[in-house]
Amino acid sequence: MKKKPEIDIDDLLIRLNLADLAAESSEGSSDRSRFLVMRIRSAEIQIHPNDHPPPHFHVRVNDDTAVYEIATLELRKGSIPRHLAKAVMEWAQENRGALRRAWERSRPTTVQANNQ
Repeated sequence: MKKKPEIDIDDLLIRLNLADLAAESSEGSSDRSRFLVMRIRSAEIQIHPNDHPPPHFHVRVNDDTAVYEIATLELRKGSIPRHLAKAVMEWAQENRGALRRAWERSRPTTVQANNQ
């Protein structure tokens, strides 16, 4: 009997968000500047396609934004409320691979997360 493959839920969500992004672009939508990787409480974790290196992700909470480097999870810019920053960092530590894959899949170029 074949063993069923494990399903990576975060990877699946990322793929669905990328599919939504592709569908929007084929329908002529002008909002292709970001896609949602995950929502943690009121924090939206986003990857911006074609964004500059090093590989990073954005976190948006209402009017607050922060940028974290994927490789180190270092805060590069901005700030969000401390209780949400802690929850985002816990998720990011457990899902760094999914963030790298999201970065790599969002790139039309050869920039890869593990090369930065």
